[in-house]
Amino acid sequence: MYIKKYFIDVKKIIQKRNKWLYFVLFSTFLISYFLFFYLGKFLNVYYPEYSSKIITEFYKQDLFKNIRSLMEQENYVRIFFIIFIHNFSLSVINLLSGLTAIAPFILILANGSIIGFLFGVTYSITKYSLLHFVSLYAILLLELLSMILAGTEGLYLLYSIINPQKIWKTKSRKKSIAKTFGENIKILILVGVILLIAGVIEVFSIYYQSKLNNQIII
Repeated sequence: MYIKKYFIDVKKIIQKRNKWLYFVLFSTFLISYFLFFYLGKFLNVYYPEYSSKIITEFYKQDLFKNIRSLMEQENYVRIFFIIFIHNFSLSVINLLSGLTAIAPFILILANGSIIGFLFGVTYSITKYSLLHFVSLYAILLLELLSMILAGTEGLYLLYSIINPQKIWKTKSRKKSIAKTFGENIKILILVGVILLIAGVIEVFSIYYQSKLNNQIII
């Protein structure tokens, strides 16, 4: 009963949102992804020493060190929680960054650039099975969906402060913020569910690739 009501509420919230905003955020990711994907491929073909150095430095981050350490221990449950908490924290930051108006676009642009570059650099040196290829892009789409939903909610939170009369037909900014933030929480729960699914797929992909001794993209 409560679950059904929750999803009905979420559907109504999403229907109220400006579809052009979803489209612009999605387009921002796609443009940055493909630009840096081909940049990564170019560097890997013509300047492999530079691309190799960049990848090495990137994977020196504590997040990846911790995951690789846990892989050696075959502690995949803990890997799942690390990935989920990391991604969900980014979604919360993305939502709150909407109060700056421009930050959600910058965050999605940065994510598209990093992911595109990593995929581009490793594309020719990683042996992708069909299963791994599908899982990677399933993870990408789910995490992109979570970013777009969180970023959009942050922008609407800002809009409810700037123009409470138009969004909630009230002059009270306090009431407007409270109502919008209530909607934000519902969408954030949905984002959490999406990232749980993405996390399960990602851990499976990490496990599968570790058995093949291939480069792991997280």
